[in-house]
Amino acid sequence: MSASGHGIFLFYRILGGKLTQLEFTREVAVALLKVDPTPNPVNLALGTHSSTYVCSEMRYDGVDHYLVPAGKQRRCQVCKTNTTKSCSKCDVNIHEACFIDYHIKH
Repeated sequence: MSASGHGIFLFYRILGGKLTQLEFTREVAVALLKVDPTPNPVNLALGTHSSTYVCSEMRYDGVDHYLVPAGKQRRCQVCKTNTTKSCSKCDVNIHEACFIDYHIKH
């Protein structure tokens, strides 16, 4: 386990966690394997990778998602038209009308 992984484990124990270090490491590994492995496609026209990938566990957790002004106008993740609003947690641009649809698993 890396030094940062060990530090996280120690913090987990301070907060009252009961797992052994091996069990904790396995739980972390399993959680990482469950993350959706398919990021948004590469934008070939600009030659850059999209930075709007959000793991589904965070996207659909229903906790602390707020519509806020975006730093930059970009395309909405649902309807693909320009917007200046974004989700505070997912950090993706999204219209107010598209906000709920984006955060509900279909």
